Amino acid sequence: MIGGMVDLSVFWLQMLGVAIAIGIAGRLRGGWRWNAGGIAQLLVIGLICAYGIFVGSADTCALTAGTLLTLVTAWPRVLMRRFQHHMSLLDAASMREEAQRLALFLWGRPGRFWRDLAAAVSAALEDEAPAGDALLRRYLHPAVPRQYREAARNAQYTLLVLDRAWDRILTEFEVYTPDDGSILPLGMAMSAHRAYLEVGNPAAARQVLERVDFLAVRQPIRGILLYQLAFRSLVGDVRGVEDLVSVLALPLYAAYPWKARALAISGRFAEAHAAIDEAIAAVPPDQQHLVKRLRDLEAALDTAPQLGGDPAVAAELRRADAIFAHAMRQEAVVAPQKPGWAVVGLVGAIALAFIPAHLFTILPQDRWLELADQILRGGQLSDAALHGEWWRLLTYQFLHADLFHVGLNLMVLWLFGMQAVELFGSWAFLTLFFLAGVLGGVAQLELAPGANTIGASGAVLGVFGAVIAGMARSKILPPNVRKDRVARLLTVAALQFALDQLFASQIAVFVHAAGMAAGGLIGWLAPVRQEG
Repeated sequence: MIGGMVDLSVFWLQMLGVAIAIGIAGRLRGGWRWNAGGIAQLLVIGLICAYGIFVGSADTCALTAGTLLTLVTAWPRVLMRRFQHHMSLLDAASMREEAQRLALFLWGRPGRFWRDLAAAVSAALEDEAPAGDALLRRYLHPAVPRQYREAARNAQYTLLVLDRAWDRILTEFEVYTPDDGSILPLGMAMSAHRAYLEVGNPAAARQVLERVDFLAVRQPIRGILLYQLAFRSLVGDVRGVEDLVSVLALPLYAAYPWKARALAISGRFAEAHAAIDEAIAAVPPDQQHLVKRLRDLEAALDTAPQLGGDPAVAAELRRADAIFAHAMRQEAVVAPQKPGWAVVGLVGAIALAFIPAHLFTILPQDRWLELADQILRGGQLSDAALHGEWWRLLTYQFLHADLFHVGLNLMVLWLFGMQAVELFGSWAFLTLFFLAGVLGGVAQLELAPGANTIGASGAVLGVFGAVIAGMARSKILPPNVRKDRVARLLTVAALQFALDQLFASQIAVFVHAAGMAAGGLIGWLAPVRQEG
């Protein structure tokens, strides 16, 4: 939100500089040996910011620094999700390709870790599990950061599952004694969950699920669905398997083995063998190593435990489904992945409104310049809004000073809009957005008359405030998680207002303060969605 038409490129560079400093401090706390590459990347981006602030070319430097910062922080997470997706499909070639891409962004030891992880799982898929295990053991040393040790240990359990070493998995699980305050390792838990199902003990598998803190290990929704797929398949729930493979959009060669297991456990052996034949026919040419695994699976179909139709098993399936649903709801609140129609529509409308208001930058003829000026002057927030031109309280939220101004607002709106939708629903999200923007505009006109203002920042901060209140009231999250999330968000809010004071000459402070306060009040009063 700005109080006039000013060049804010230097302001964005300063904000990027603050983010970079925080990022470097965090990496230094994690140890420089494993974070040297990330620190070097942030230092380079910081130098670009410093050049733009103190030398010149602020616009170019802001665009370059912002793009690079997004690439080195956000894009690796996308690549990691893709890596995990390929691992779930046992696609060795694609895993190795994603690991190479990760190494382009994760310089040094982190990049080498992901290459070794891909090589270890690939070796297991090619019946060379000991070689893969030897690669992973390099990362079990106490000097290795915890996140990489845990990932390596989880991958070791993946190797045991691929080797179908159910007895070894269950032996290790049943003698495991966690340290005080520690959580059950995800790899151990989910391999034990699978092993109990494989030996025909769904009750024990469900009990394992009850011990897993999915929120603490930050398991994505797709991963939770894959665990649910295994449970439904190995208790003979054919219809449930068909529904899940459709939701997950699994390729035929990955989906039909689960369907075949469910059919065999339900006593439908002919259909089970036919499903394996279809899966084999669909195996890609570069993954022929899977054919042998599918043939081994087919040989075991006729000895599958007959669980289909057992009322006790059906009851265990219902209990397991409830656990999975609760875990997915928690993850959706903390880290939603689907923006929904309301967020997409609002972001699209603001982005489209930016184009006619800045046509002079695209078509530098006088008539376009005059049209853009009319749009900005006719829609900006001014004292005229209190004297009949009430629409300005709405239209000013769709107008922005420059690309960086609209880009930052849309990014924050996208991130916190998804959470607001998960907490309150789509219509409530739209209501609180516009109401916070209007109330913020009224506060600005009453407390700072005479200033012309444009931008959606007040409404966006209203969404942010509502998310803080909704998080505090959400019963779906454990109390410790609620407190931690709310504390983090309040810290960000305090930093926001500190920056507002620092750059008060450029920012409509009252719009920000009133917008966030209004959003927080609405979020405290509005019904919060709990389950489902």
